Amino acid sequence: MKSKLDITEFRDRLKNNTKIGLPHLQMTLGLFSIFFYSSKIFYGKFNDSTFQLTINYNFTFPNYIIKGKYQNINNELKLNYSVQPINKIGIVLFKIFPVVAIIIGNCFFYFNYKKTYQILHT
Repeated sequence: MKSKLDITEFRDRLKNNTKIGLPHLQMTLGLFSIFFYSSKIFYGKFNDSTFQLTINYNFTFPNYIIKGKYQNINNELKLNYSVQPINKIGIVLFKIFPVVAIIIGNCFFYFNYKKTYQILHT
């Protein structure tokens, strides 16, 4: 795709509209996101010739990533990009991990407290 923007204007727009982070690992904060509001439209990373972006929405996990390259050819900005789905196994593990961690942590503290309680009362 060819754009009417020049490369510096495109980079400035990326910088102004992108919250920096790894798009595969974007965390949703649900109700707590009202305390960490970001006015940036995209979430991802970019450099001088490539970008990886997803939507910056705090309440749900993104399903797609826009990966692309851009370059300046004959004073025209040329964009090559593709829309790719995020690995569903990674999303499921990312959603389940906090629940499993809380259960394991609670079990650890429960059984640790149970041993201490038995020692104190014998």
